Amino acid sequence: MKTANRYTLTAFLVFGLAQAVLACEATPVIAGSRCDGIDNDCNGTVDDCVEDFRPPMIWCPGDVSIECPAGSFAPNADGLAGYARGKDDCGDVDITFTDVQEVTCGGISIERTWTATDACGKTATCLQLLTVTDTTPPTLECPSSVTLDLDADPTPKAGSRVGHATCIDECFEVKVTYTDEESSPCANTRIIVRSWVAADPCFNVVQAEQIITMSDNEPPILQVPDPVTLVCPEPTEPNATGATGYAQCSDPDAQISYTDEFTQGCGGTHVITRKWMASDSCGNIVSMPQIIHLIDLTSPLLDLSTSPIPGGFLKLNFAASDECASPSVFGMIDIEFDKIPVTNGKFVKLTHSDGPPTVLFDNGVLILTARSALLNVHASDGCNTTDMNIDLFAELEVHRENSLDEPSDLD
Repeated sequence: MKTANRYTLTAFLVFGLAQAVLACEATPVIAGSRCDGIDNDCNGTVDDCVEDFRPPMIWCPGDVSIECPAGSFAPNADGLAGYARGKDDCGDVDITFTDVQEVTCGGISIERTWTATDACGKTATCLQLLTVTDTTPPTLECPSSVTLDLDADPTPKAGSRVGHATCIDECFEVKVTYTDEESSPCANTRIIVRSWVAADPCFNVVQAEQIITMSDNEPPILQVPDPVTLVCPEPTEPNATGATGYAQCSDPDAQISYTDEFTQGCGGTHVITRKWMASDSCGNIVSMPQIIHLIDLTSPLLDLSTSPIPGGFLKLNFAASDECASPSVFGMIDIEFDKIPVTNGKFVKLTHSDGPPTVLFDNGVLILTARSALLNVHASDGCNTTDMNIDLFAELEVHRENSLDEPSDLD
């Protein structure tokens, strides 16, 4: 919207009469014309009918453009706006001005028209532009990012933990607005990116971000199976329907895992400390232990026999098996006061004698001369043992009865 104002001041520029006469341009009187009774040539007389045709001269102050907030634009020769100057060859000059104002985003824009008028009514004009601009954005003070409980109120409020942005502008009262963009990276977390914006009427805009994290830091509730004792060879792996069981979590989306630490016992037995862990999508972790004892109550299974070899030899056969651990097996032949270690598959030649026992080795064959020969085999799985005995001379007799070998070879 433009408005006009008119202001008038008179500047007196005095020149000598002779100068005025010389400066004015005389015009001959046209027949039939009449003088108007005015001293038009400014020489002090009214009878020569000399007319002043030359308008005055005028000089405008320079255009002024200042940043908001503006100072006064009142005309002042020593001030910001300045003042026009005028001159006329014949006498005094009247200086006036009119303003046309337009409200702009920066404040106002003024078109100031300056007019110089001489005593004969001649005029001259010039235009001065006075403009207020605003290119400076407001100063925005954004609240700091904050972490709140999941059930807290994230509404902006001055004095609260969330806070409210404030704005300072030297030209206008600026309103601060905001928009929220929300995401939920995990089930119990909300992240609000709050964009604060302040814009003045000149479209100077400033923006800042505040991040509000709302999180429930409580880990999920984990329920682990009860301690259990298993008998080897029962499986120790987790099994929801088995003796070991499987952990359960209050958060159905949580990831459940476990690690085992073993404390070795006898043989193949051990104690397992199973550390169950549940991790929800927000990274909250809870862990609890489950104790599993694996025991062994069964002795190794021992297989002991002899088999005849042509020529009157016996082959010793013994081996042990166990479902929990690999058993150790060793054999001893007891001939009265002497004990001779033997291994599985050993070949033995036996001769009965009431005299002192003798022991010979011939190419890996054990040759025994004794009154009695008792084979004892011991098997151990580390927790339990099995012992078996066999009378080798009795075995020899059994094989003799069932064998087609000559009796002399088994004498």
